[in-house]
Amino acid sequence: MSETPVVLTTVLTVDALEGNLARLEYGELFLDLPLAWLPKIQEGDVLHLKVIAPGQLEFVVDAAAKKVALERVSAKLEKLSGGTESLEGDISV
Repeated sequence: MSETPVVLTTVLTVDALEGNLARLEYGELFLDLPLAWLPKIQEGDVLHLKVIAPGQLEFVVDAAAKKVALERVSAKLEKLSGGTESLEGDISV
């Protein structure tokens, strides 16, 4: 049995879960989709949306991409904090 060719693939990030909806980030756009349409997801997950045919979609969780994104964000936060573990400021009153 041959695999159905993918017509289009795009990447979405799970921004938030609210009730029975998931808020997905696509660039600067946000989409609210029912959780029933999606695989088991958590906030911060990276999803690949595959359009197989008109009206036929497949969502796939990419755990490796989530790990890379978290490492990138952690590195940025560390750089912003000057490499210190503490988030306390150095301002005294």
